[in-house]
Amino acid sequence: MNSETLECTSERLVIRDKVGRLLFSATRDEVLVGARHLTVKGEGGAVFNGSVQTPRVEAPVGRNLTLESLTRSLEIKAPQGVSVESRAGNIKASCLQDFTLQSTAGVILFDTPNIFVRGLRTSTEQRNDDKVSGPAVYQLCVCSSGRLFLARPTGVCAANQETCK
Repeated sequence: MNSETLECTSERLVIRDKVGRLLFSATRDEVLVGARHLTVKGEGGAVFNGSVQTPRVEAPVGRNLTLESLTRSLEIKAPQGVSVESRAGNIKASCLQDFTLQSTAGVILFDTPNIFVRGLRTSTEQRNDDKVSGPAVYQLCVCSSGRLFLARPTGVCAANQETCK
């Protein structure tokens, strides 16, 4: 031991509080932290080379929580469900490629009075009676592939191959 280093060689290191409760234990195979909260300070956060199991992950008050994997995928799994909630703000999910919501034994429920889908293609298929002028309201149509598109309000929900591509 010196002013910069405390070094110990042993099979197991154990640190307990005043009443004997385990705070920290380390062996070659396992490290246990027995405190009620584990706080990792630093600009880079915490880096884990394996999986992490915990009943709760939270950011400090006034800070955002970011879970990210810089080189691989990020999975959040639970046998009885996963809940993502924001009590005062938005929840945003974005990705470079496909975004999939999948339910193998149930439904996907949107419990909201408003759903907005931006950037839908509009079918160019028309009938002769499509000359009725009115507000910019369209029909929401579905291709056999599942792709959504818009059709004129008095038009047919039919699209060419380009619209359903």
